[in-house]
Amino acid sequence: MTAREFPVGEILTLMSGATWRVRNLNDYGNGRIGVGLVNPFNPNHGTAFFADVLAGLIADRPAPPPLTPTMPPCSVCGEEVECDADGFRCPTCRCTWPVVGDEPGGWDYVEATQCTSVIRPFADFTGDRYRDIRDSTYRCVLDAGHESEFHQGLDYHWSWRDNDERAIPAEPPAEATS
Repeated sequence: MTAREFPVGEILTLMSGATWRVRNLNDYGNGRIGVGLVNPFNPNHGTAFFADVLAGLIADRPAPPPLTPTMPPCSVCGEEVECDADGFRCPTCRCTWPVVGDEPGGWDYVEATQCTSVIRPFADFTGDRYRDIRDSTYRCVLDAGHESEFHQGLDYHWSWRDNDERAIPAEPPAEATS
């Protein structure tokens, strides 16, 4: 008997990189077992080894490649967020989330006023099938005066600019009075 059994049908990868399927086993007497192999993609191509020799020719299972850890995307703009001891933060939208839990996020600067830009992206859609969405209006959720030229909506999954003909541009933020 050999140190390793070779069940019929098992797929083997040899150190040479060749892949074979075990077709049959032959007992040649004197303690040696022959293992017939066949190419799994070409049944007319085969080879054979003694089991004790074949056991030393089998390649180790390769280790999985290393992981590349990434941060989750921002739920507002889709950009990759940053993480610190306080939680996750989107530098573009200035949103924050706790590290653990499935809770809604918050805003970096809670006293900031919301951007006033709105868009009606389906206003020019015609036909009865668009009746339910034609008047849908979406407001930018970012802070008033945000740095990005793009506005972001929560329920509208695209961004828009002030020069979009379907948008009402943002009003400049009111200056703080002392």
